[in-house]
Amino acid sequence: MSTEIDLLQILSPRSKDLSIFWGHGNSDLQVNHDTWKGLAENLAGEIGIPFNYYDDDGKRLDAEKLRKSGTNALLFHTYDGLGHWFSEGEIEDLITWISVILRHSD
Repeated sequence: MSTEIDLLQILSPRSKDLSIFWGHGNSDLQVNHDTWKGLAENLAGEIGIPFNYYDDDGKRLDAEKLRKSGTNALLFHTYDGLGHWFSEGEIEDLITWISVILRHSD
């Protein structure tokens, strides 16, 4: 018996309404950034939602731009110099993302 799950079997019509925030440091030595970026992009494709890539340019996530670009997507945000941990900037971006998502769910 295989324990592998076919993602397409568990998707529902609501899956296309998903909003996913995925932060990842490009200096992570335990979990390779490029590999997981590719996996995140594949996941978004399998679900049928856009893959939005943001590279950390020292600026925080802009709530207004996020609202305009739409929230039904997988947002993959790279944090320059971040290893296998999190940063204050990543937490700030996550708070911004959650606040936009909650406003869209009204």
